[in-house]
Amino acid sequence: MNAGIISSRYAYALLRFALQSGEGEQVLTQVKAILDSMDEIPDFTRAIEDTTAVSQDQKMTLLRSAVPGGKMASSLEKFLILVIHNGRMDLLHMILFFFVKSYYHEKNIRFATVTTAVDLPPSMLEKVRTKLEDLLKCTIDARAKTDPSILGGMTILIDDYLIDASVYSQFKQIRNDFEEKVTRIV
Repeated sequence: MNAGIISSRYAYALLRFALQSGEGEQVLTQVKAILDSMDEIPDFTRAIEDTTAVSQDQKMTLLRSAVPGGKMASSLEKFLILVIHNGRMDLLHMILFFFVKSYYHEKNIRFATVTTAVDLPPSMLEKVRTKLEDLLKCTIDARAKTDPSILGGMTILIDDYLIDASVYSQFKQIRNDFEEKVTRIV
């Protein structure tokens, strides 16, 4: 069976289980922490996906260590035990990613990445987030990202939609317009 289908089914089951138990927000926070650990620490990911050297109890200990405070929501803990028992730890990253995506869809939350050439002050990120919420009529989970290659301005990626107001893209457009005019003249 397709890994994407399996992962989305597990994610949907976790979503329903977490919401029914009233631990939805807590599970979301803890899932994000686990995903951050998996993204930032390759050895962490290798250890929890290892099928031979790391025992099930050790995997749960590692996963608990990734959660703020070390105390995992009971619905998430039971779910992770099920995933380990079923031998699906190789799909954990995808399962947790789909869970976050499904939770956001369920609660009308959209994810936005605001990219600027220099560090964005938190007050400015908050203004951008508030403006996006007013325009889109939903809750926005905004993250700031720095990319000096855009030179100035900003880009905003909301789900799969890109708003590009960067200096780099404006220079690129000017260059393209100029080259087009030159080729028409010649």
